[in-house]
Amino acid sequence: METVAADAFVDMVDAVVSLGGDGTMLGAMRLLVGRRIPILGVNHGDLGFLVEVPPAGLPAALDRMVAGDYAVEPHSCLDVESGGRSFTAFNDVVVTASAQLKSAVVDLFVNGAAHGYYRGDAVVVCTPSGRPPTTTRPAARSCRRPPRRSR
Repeated sequence: METVAADAFVDMVDAVVSLGGDGTMLGAMRLLVGRRIPILGVNHGDLGFLVEVPPAGLPAALDRMVAGDYAVEPHSCLDVESGGRSFTAFNDVVVTASAQLKSAVVDLFVNGAAHGYYRGDAVVVCTPSGRPPTTTRPAARSCRRPPRRSR
């Protein structure tokens, strides 16, 4: 078996099969960011929001992929620039301060348009598919304080 580096691998493939859960699929997506290479996700994980094919369905899915009988589902991503570095995130980005007892400061741009300036202990920016489960609950439920005990 021959092992190749990731950058050489992505130049050699026409398609990728991701065997695992959503984390494995996100890893494959990071590997192929900026390239128009389809990824077939086979669910060997627990939930599988991103990987739809069960292991038993792999042979039929491969046949369809080879025949070109598939649709590509685009996935939202975040292009992040920080400290002279840039990277892509597919679910969310957590920005924290560079040192303890300092605030995180974020200038947010969406598709090149300024959308605000944020400062806090941390700033979490999510794609629609990457939002944390707590954001689906009403704010009062997720932020409710426990009742005070009387003395």
